[in-house]
Amino acid sequence: MQLPAGQYHKVHTVSPEPSCYMYLYVNTTALQLEQNLTRLRDLRDRVRNGTEQSPLPPELRPILGEPLPAGAPLDPLVSLFLRREQREQRRERESSPAQRLRRFLRRKFFLFRRR
Repeated sequence: MQLPAGQYHKVHTVSPEPSCYMYLYVNTTALQLEQNLTRLRDLRDRVRNGTEQSPLPPELRPILGEPLPAGAPLDPLVSLFLRREQREQRRERESSPAQRLRRFLRRKFFLFRRR
Protein backbone atom coordinates (compact mmCIF):
# COMPACT_ATOMS: atom_id res chain seq x y z
CA MET A 1 0.00 0.00 0.00
CA GLN A 2 1.38 3.41 -0.90
CA LEU A 3 0.74 6.32 1.43
CA PRO A 4 0.62 9.88 0.14
CA ALA A 5 3.49 12.12 1.22
CA GLY A 6 2.77 14.43 4.15
CA GLN A 7 -0.48 12.72 5.15
CA TYR A 8 -1.16 11.33 8.63
CA HIS A 9 -2.74 7.92 9.07
CA LYS A 10 -3.76 5.53 11.81
CA VAL A 11 -3.22 1.80 12.01
CA HIS A 12 -5.96 -0.21 13.73
CA THR A 13 -5.35 -3.75 14.91
CA VAL A 14 -8.38 -5.91 14.14
CA SER A 15 -7.21 -9.16 15.76
CA PRO A 16 -6.39 -10.07 19.38
CA GLU A 17 -2.68 -10.51 18.47
CA PRO A 18 -0.42 -7.46 18.26
CA SER A 19 0.03 -6.05 14.78
CA CYS A 20 3.33 -5.53 13.03
CA TYR A 21 3.96 -3.21 10.11
CA MET A 22 6.92 -1.75 8.29
CA TYR A 23 7.50 1.42 6.30
CA LEU A 24 9.77 1.88 3.34
CA TYR A 25 10.74 5.47 2.69
CA VAL A 26 11.57 6.73 -0.80
CA ASN A 27 13.01 10.21 -1.14
CA THR A 28 10.85 11.38 -4.03
CA THR A 29 12.72 14.68 -4.33
CA ALA A 30 16.05 12.93 -4.95
CA LEU A 31 14.35 10.47 -7.29
CA GLN A 32 12.82 13.28 -9.34
CA LEU A 33 16.17 15.11 -9.44
CA GLU A 34 17.93 12.02 -10.82
CA GLN A 35 15.19 11.58 -13.44
CA ASN A 36 15.57 15.21 -14.51
CA LEU A 37 19.35 14.91 -14.74
CA THR A 38 18.96 11.76 -16.82
CA ARG A 39 16.58 13.60 -19.15
CA LEU A 40 19.10 16.43 -19.53
CA ARG A 41 21.89 13.95 -20.29
CA ASP A 42 19.72 12.19 -22.89
CA LEU A 43 18.76 15.53 -24.46
CA ARG A 44 22.40 16.59 -24.65
CA ASP A 45 23.34 13.28 -26.28
CA ARG A 46 20.49 13.55 -28.81
CA VAL A 47 21.51 17.09 -29.75
CA ARG A 48 25.16 16.05 -30.14
CA ASN A 49 24.18 13.03 -32.27
CA GLY A 50 21.86 15.11 -34.44
CA THR A 51 18.75 13.07 -33.62
CA GLU A 52 17.02 15.95 -31.79
CA GLN A 53 14.97 17.89 -34.33
CA SER A 54 13.54 20.69 -32.19
CA PRO A 55 15.74 23.68 -31.32
CA LEU A 56 17.20 23.83 -27.82
CA PRO A 57 15.73 26.55 -25.56
CA PRO A 58 18.23 29.30 -24.61
CA GLU A 59 18.27 28.31 -20.92
CA LEU A 60 19.47 24.79 -21.86
CA ARG A 61 22.30 25.89 -24.18
CA PRO A 62 24.96 25.66 -21.42
CA ILE A 63 24.64 21.83 -21.41
CA LEU A 64 26.26 21.92 -24.86
CA GLY A 65 29.09 24.16 -23.70
CA GLU A 66 27.59 27.29 -25.24
CA PRO A 67 27.46 30.53 -23.23
CA LEU A 68 24.23 31.56 -21.56
CA PRO A 69 22.39 34.35 -23.44
CA ALA A 70 22.61 37.78 -21.82
CA GLY A 71 19.89 38.38 -19.26
CA ALA A 72 18.85 34.73 -19.02
CA PRO A 73 19.18 33.28 -15.49
CA LEU A 74 20.96 29.96 -15.09
CA ASP A 75 18.51 27.23 -14.13
CA PRO A 76 19.54 25.47 -10.86
CA LEU A 77 19.01 22.06 -12.48
CA VAL A 78 21.29 22.98 -15.39
CA SER A 79 23.86 24.34 -12.92
CA LEU A 80 23.84 21.06 -10.97
CA PHE A 81 24.09 19.09 -14.24
CA LEU A 82 27.14 21.11 -15.31
CA ARG A 83 28.85 20.68 -11.93
CA ARG A 84 28.31 16.90 -12.05
CA GLU A 85 29.65 16.72 -15.60
CA GLN A 86 32.76 18.71 -14.63
CA ARG A 87 33.34 16.48 -11.61
CA GLU A 88 33.02 13.37 -13.77
CA GLN A 89 35.43 14.76 -16.40
CA ARG A 90 37.95 15.75 -13.71
CA ARG A 91 37.74 12.27 -12.19
CA GLU A 92 38.36 10.71 -15.62
CA ARG A 93 41.39 12.96 -16.27
CA GLU A 94 42.98 12.44 -12.87
CA SER A 95 42.54 8.66 -12.65
CA SER A 96 45.36 6.21 -13.30
CA PRO A 97 45.25 3.67 -16.15
CA ALA A 98 44.54 0.90 -13.62
CA GLN A 99 41.54 2.83 -12.23
CA ARG A 100 40.25 3.45 -15.77
CA LEU A 101 40.56 -0.25 -16.61
CA ARG A 102 38.77 -1.20 -13.40
CA ARG A 103 35.92 1.25 -14.12
CA PHE A 104 35.64 -0.03 -17.71
CA LEU A 105 35.48 -3.68 -16.61
CA ARG A 106 32.96 -2.87 -13.90
CA ARG A 107 30.66 -1.13 -16.41
CA LYS A 108 30.92 -4.04 -18.84
CA PHE A 109 30.28 -6.58 -16.10
CA PHE A 110 27.04 -4.88 -15.05
CA LEU A 111 26.04 -4.38 -18.68
CA PHE A 112 26.34 -8.11 -19.39
CA ARG A 113 24.79 -9.02 -16.05
CA ARG A 114 21.62 -7.11 -16.91
CA ARG A 115 21.24 -8.99 -20.17
